[in-house]
Amino acid sequence: MIAQWENKVMSSMLLFLDNQICDKGQGYTNVTNQEAYLIDSNYSQLTFNLANHNLYAYALPFKQIIIDESVTGANICKTVEVSQDGAAYTSWSPSFPGPNTELNSILHHKGQFLFDSDISALGYTNVRATCAVKDFNIYISSKFEEDLLINTKYQVNPKINQTLAGLPDNTETYPAIFLKNMGGTNQPLTIGTRTQNVKTKVRAVVMADSAFNLDAVCNILKNTCYLDLPILESNNLPFNSIGGYRGVIYDYSIESAAATEQATIWDVNVTRLNPNSSELRNLHAEVHSAFVDFEVHGVGKNT
Repeated sequence: MIAQWENKVMSSMLLFLDNQICDKGQGYTNVTNQEAYLIDSNYSQLTFNLANHNLYAYALPFKQIIIDESVTGANICKTVEVSQDGAAYTSWSPSFPGPNTELNSILHHKGQFLFDSDISALGYTNVRATCAVKDFNIYISSKFEEDLLINTKYQVNPKINQTLAGLPDNTETYPAIFLKNMGGTNQPLTIGTRTQNVKTKVRAVVMADSAFNLDAVCNILKNTCYLDLPILESNNLPFNSIGGYRGVIYDYSIESAAATEQATIWDVNVTRLNPNSSELRNLHAEVHSAFVDFEVHGVGKNT
């Protein structure tokens, strides 16, 4: 099935809010020469002869890292460095068609690097990267709020690696923001036509590691009220089918300027959650949480 208006609104909201937090809020930490580690993974891709080809994943000890070139001052990770048994490091970058290296792609949303073969068998014992770690990971989720806040175990996203291991593929980390589609309505604009104001309600479930960071990120989200939301087409973004970077830059300011459709964030409401309430008694003591509810209007949509 092709993407519908609400699919586009949700994916565009994720990219828009991610840019607002990382760029306007400077919500990231630059990291230099951070080691990555081999993890168990199930990534594969079809080769030209339609055979499945397994990929090997190396992971950083945190998620997510920035790919958006419009974020001022951030170390945009477009390469990794590898070395053989303590020798000098060599820089590898992915591209399509690929250069003569084993690096297939970079999954910035997971903090992972995918290789076409087991590079340890080729003698490469060290993999490292320079990157910018987001202060808040951001996801689209269909989980209930209770599952997100209470029934899911999270690991704090470290700014500095304290363990010599990459994060497993299924590890959930916070601080994080989970976007949920809460439904909406269509309202006619004029009598006798099908042109409507399509309203979409989006809830952000915010989980922070301090009251300061919760207040800061909620303020950024609240300030998006009355801003235009560029609607980005996923097939125009420079990522592969699993969201991997293959050498083509991603710059939100360029992508948003080229958008042919837009919506408007019409209303934003912030609700701080009381950690002492009976509903949240099982929430980790260091998690500071809030709901941020958006009303997005697509005015003039012909349904």
